[in-house]
Amino acid sequence: MKTIMVQMSDTHWTLEAMHLASAIARRMDGQVVLLRLVLANNPGSLGWGITPPDTKVNAQVSGYAAIAEDYGVAFCVQPMHFINEVDALVQAAQALDVSIMFAHLPPHRVPFLRQFQLRHLKRQLGSCRLYTLDEEQPLTIDELMPAARPLSHSL
Repeated sequence: MKTIMVQMSDTHWTLEAMHLASAIARRMDGQVVLLRLVLANNPGSLGWGITPPDTKVNAQVSGYAAIAEDYGVAFCVQPMHFINEVDALVQAAQALDVSIMFAHLPPHRVPFLRQFQLRHLKRQLGSCRLYTLDEEQPLTIDELMPAARPLSHSL
């Protein structure tokens, strides 16, 4: 089963990514994993449990789960501590054997540093396809997963 990961970010971005990821998962007979990154205030606390989400986050997750349910795809939430967001995305993708990732790296005060982060992330992900939804116009499912062409058999 193919795994598509969506990084939980601001609500509008995550809703768009969830719809696209769920549509792709439906076509691929895959599943959607929502990655909820939680900043580790103390690096010594990594791996020692994550604070449960508050009611606002729980409501958001319920909405994202409803989207996946509407598309008829399996859905789960994976919380993860992080110190460095890019490294956490790579580690999660490797641990979950992700085929496609929707990640949101916020704008940086120094634009070329964000571009550097994106290039580093793409390089580290290897064969995992990365979508950031940065384009001026939103992507459609057909742009992400073009319809398969019929095979021609010649005898």
